Amino acid sequence: MIKKVFITFFILISFNVFSKNKLSSQFKLSVEKYQLENGLTVLLNSDKKMKTASYILGYKVGSRHEKKGITGISHMFEHLLSRGTKKYPNFDKSYAQEGVISVNAFTSRDYTAYHARFPPDKLELVLDVESDRMSKLILTQEELDVERGAVQEERKLRYDNNPYGLLSENLMLLSFKNQSYRFPIIGFEEDIANYSLKDLKNWYETYYSPNNAVLVISGNFSINKAKKLIEKYFKGLPAKEIPQEQEWIPFEQKEARKKTLTGKVQSALVKHSFVGPPRGTKEFYALDFLSYLLGRGESSFLYKKLVREKKLLTTIFAWNYDLIKSSLLVIEYPLQDVNKEQEIQNSILNSISEA
Repeated sequence: MIKKVFITFFILISFNVFSKNKLSSQFKLSVEKYQLENGLTVLLNSDKKMKTASYILGYKVGSRHEKKGITGISHMFEHLLSRGTKKYPNFDKSYAQEGVISVNAFTSRDYTAYHARFPPDKLELVLDVESDRMSKLILTQEELDVERGAVQEERKLRYDNNPYGLLSENLMLLSFKNQSYRFPIIGFEEDIANYSLKDLKNWYETYYSPNNAVLVISGNFSINKAKKLIEKYFKGLPAKEIPQEQEWIPFEQKEARKKTLTGKVQSALVKHSFVGPPRGTKEFYALDFLSYLLGRGESSFLYKKLVREKKLLTTIFAWNYDLIKSSLLVIEYPLQDVNKEQEIQNSILNSISEA
């Protein structure tokens, strides 16, 4: 491996218009949506042409809801909730024995979700397991220590020992200087090492509740049967008082922030970021469309300008990181000659102005 510098350069622009008007739906899907008295939101889409059905149970809690000292705690539950309850000591094993497949979970900055695919006759099992997971999870110090070790190894692999991972982590730290979106989803190493069992129990008891969750089922199943089973397994779960978030105040960024990292990498990599409007606004969708025009594929504007015409780069890519409270337009490219950094930067800004 050749030691090269890789550079992050951040130009953060505030979008002054943050429209709260949601775009009206242009797509009509056969989805039935309703809510239980305890606040659980349910979406059902039956398609008997499918051989199986799938579910996803999402909780409206992610790294955005965390604070320094417990960063990564939402992600820790992605690991802990594969463990079990008194009725189902091991969720993954219970599912595997009954033909439930593709069992997995993921954590984002805005939410945490659990999902799987199952045979039509296993709908009741899935709903029973998920209601148990929502309300009766057993947390022990032994399980915490095991999963803590797994997460620490994951962090080393993806970030601490991965220069490109550190680059992505620093992108968020610089882009959102004071907002909680800056926290890495996996958490900071010092926080992962110091979670207490009490911290975990408080998090679970606070955010894992029906009024903070959305259940989606799609595929080969009966909607009438599903409704009855959802009532059976979720109706009795009590709603909880979810902590009110601090008001998200769009911030004005009037100057660029820049950070340079060094490490043993095959190629230097540059990332530019522009803070944008939140998901669901007209401005967000315009920015999302712009990201495709700027840097998605060889016909994109930046590719034609910087790769084909000026031959400053071998490739360039743009994408819009969508978040509930904000967004982040990212432009990234491998850099063969660090001495051309300023020229490339100027060309990108001029090209955006011309687009």
